[in-house]
Amino acid sequence: MPTDKDLVDRLAEALGTEQAFAEELHHRGEHSIELALVWLQYLRGDNPCPIVPILCGSFHHFMTGQADIEVEPRYKAFVEVLRQEMAQRRTVVIAAGDLAHLGPAFDGPPLNSVEYVQMKAEDTILMDTLCQGDANAFFKLMQAGQHQRNICGLSS
Repeated sequence: MPTDKDLVDRLAEALGTEQAFAEELHHRGEHSIELALVWLQYLRGDNPCPIVPILCGSFHHFMTGQADIEVEPRYKAFVEVLRQEMAQRRTVVIAAGDLAHLGPAFDGPPLNSVEYVQMKAEDTILMDTLCQGDANAFFKLMQAGQHQRNICGLSS
């Protein structure tokens, strides 16, 4: 799938080039977009569409109250460029992320049966909140402690 380089450049300018690419090397082994692209390419067949892969960095400073996402001017400018672009053409947004990263596979202790049931219940609450499409409710849920479950892709 071809990358819409002009849009990438406009987004990087809105965010600030240094900020836009600051964590790029941290994501060199990231795989979530590749899974979505295989599916998208299959659906599009011989008619590829331009994509804009956006690697999202950490939101830790927002989760811990060190910064306020509502007043972050760079993000507002970035989102405004996206809104303008999306108003001009059909757009599909694919946000790739994972739920909780708990247990030995993620360098944590093994989960007992009670902790497993709790993880599953919290994942259900998370998914229900996401399905509501309410970014504010999702963000507040994360601030209330969900971010401590090492959710990958929180910022996306």
